[in-house]
Amino acid sequence: MAEKNLVVANWKCNGGAELVDSYLKAFLALEGTDVVVCPPVIFLTQLQALLRKNVSLGAQDLSTFEVGPYTGDISSEMILECGGTWTLIGHSERRALHQEGQAEILQKLQAANRVGLKTILCVGETLDHRRSGSAEEAVLSQLDILIEANDSTLFDNLTIAYEPIWAIGTGQTASPSDAQSMHARIREKILSLSDALGDNLRILYGGSVSADNCGSFLNEDDIDGVLVGGSCLNVSEFEKIVRICGAC
Repeated sequence: MAEKNLVVANWKCNGGAELVDSYLKAFLALEGTDVVVCPPVIFLTQLQALLRKNVSLGAQDLSTFEVGPYTGDISSEMILECGGTWTLIGHSERRALHQEGQAEILQKLQAANRVGLKTILCVGETLDHRRSGSAEEAVLSQLDILIEANDSTLFDNLTIAYEPIWAIGTGQTASPSDAQSMHARIREKILSLSDALGDNLRILYGGSVSADNCGSFLNEDDIDGVLVGGSCLNVSEFEKIVRICGAC
C-alpha cells in the first residue's frame, strides 16, 4: 500500500474569488500526506501557486474527446495546460445527474491516461443497494471496466475512491469497519488482476468526511486517504483534515 495518505478536496460547483484567495493565503503544505485540490476548472490557473512537492491540482471531470466541436467540454490537454495533473472520473453525481455509463467512464479513463493525468475512479452504492444486501455487488461491478479495458497502463496512474452514495453531503457516513470491508473487497478484486497492482493501489473513502471522523477511517488497514466534499469549502477545516491524515 502507498506510503503516504492522499487527501483530495472536491469543491464541486462551489467557490469563487473568496475561496480561491483563502486557499492561496491559508493553505499549508504539510509533510506526511499528499494533497490534491479539485476546484471548478476555471480556477485551476489561479491556484497554481499552491503547487509544490506534495500538493497538486486536479479537475472534477474531463471530456472523452481530445479536440473538436464539443461545446462545453474540457479536454485532458486543457487540464494539463492549466496546471492540473489529476482528474476525478465517474463521481456518483456525474453518473446520476449526467447519466454517465460505464462505457463513457472507461473512455474518460483512457483519455486521461493518454496524456498522463492521474485518475481517481469513483465507485459507490445507493441506499437501496445497501438495504438489499447488494452493496458489494454494485460497487465491484463498477470496476469491471478495468478488466474489460485489458490495458494494464490504466493502473499506472490510478486511485480508486469508494463513496457510498447515501453518505455524500448527507452528514451520514459508513462506519469505519463497513468502509474497511468494502475497501478490502475492492483491493481483493484488483489483486485478482495483479498482485503488484493491488498492493500499490491507493483506495480513498469519501462521504461526509470531516476533521472529526477522518482519523477513524484512516486507522483501517485498506483505507489510504479521503475524498472530501463539503468540508473542503472551509479551509481551516480542510487543513485540520490534512494534518490528521498526515499523522495517521
